[in-house]
Amino acid sequence: MDPQYLLSKLRSLEEKAGYTFINKNLLLKSMLHSSFVNENSHLKLKSNERLEFLGDAVLELVISKYLILNLKKENEGVLSLKRSALVRETSLAKLAKSLRLQKYIFVGKGEKKENGYKRDSVLSDTLEAFFGAIYLDGGIDAAEKFIIKLFSPVLMNIHNVEHHYNFKNQLQEYTQSHYKMLPKYKLTNQSGPEHKKKYRVSVYFKDKYITFGVGSSIKKGEQNASRNALKLLNQKRFVL
Repeated sequence: MDPQYLLSKLRSLEEKAGYTFINKNLLLKSMLHSSFVNENSHLKLKSNERLEFLGDAVLELVISKYLILNLKKENEGVLSLKRSALVRETSLAKLAKSLRLQKYIFVGKGEKKENGYKRDSVLSDTLEAFFGAIYLDGGIDAAEKFIIKLFSPVLMNIHNVEHHYNFKNQLQEYTQSHYKMLPKYKLTNQSGPEHKKKYRVSVYFKDKYITFGVGSSIKKGEQNASRNALKLLNQKRFVL
């Protein structure tokens, strides 16, 4: 097994992506999971982790630019929420599957046995590495063109993106990753007739009140409370 053999397996990916690399080594590197590199040290290859780091920044820039140009009436908080919904792990994994990236990722034997190449985290990281590779190969214009084309089915419905997003999950992911703790929710009020009740749910972190949300069910109240908390965090009007 050598790099040329590995590259031969990626030709159809270029066709599917609609982008032909000038530097084929960048294409190969974007598909190299660290487990594969570690198990094949004799090939002296580098994993896609640095490309992933770059691709993450390129993706954020491209999506931010698109939102700024196309949602001119929205404030920074709303734009931030929409961007988060677009570039989160599960969203990127779905796009990676549309390219069938799971067919092209090179992983180690252990990862392959456990279907690691199908995990959302691996798929999303590899897609970001692919973005980074295109940027280095063709520049920001090529990367932007590819990213916007890939995201086009979602961007066509951009005004509704946040409504399909689980704000409670995002808030939990944020607090878990930064503080290793989860927020708590408490039903603080309910009003209205039985057929049209409104539920007010407050969200707390470390026993500290953050904000509240109102919905036609407790679950919707929790979602709205989480959404309001995320807006406060994005606007830096509240610090956990």
